[in-house]
Amino acid sequence: MKFVIIGINAYMLISYFMDIDASDSDTSIGFGFIALMVVLTVINIPLYIVYKVIDKKAKRLCPACGVNVEVGLTICPMCKFDFAKSAGA
Repeated sequence: MKFVIIGINAYMLISYFMDIDASDSDTSIGFGFIALMVVLTVINIPLYIVYKVIDKKAKRLCPACGVNVEVGLTICPMCKFDFAKSAGA
């Protein structure tokens, strides 16, 4: 999903700058760039919200090293803390 957002932004920026020619005035280029930034903001806010909702995985904090570990893992990938052993299972 990250690459989709980056791709949309790159496409919009490239297409904007490819459309500028030498006969355009500085004012029209500036207004066009401001309009492009507004459009990118309007597009990116919903995409960012969707990305955060999709990417949100259940995590818990390892008591030994403090790293976020996905729920379902029984051993911390960083410090090898055993969650099942500490729970008494």
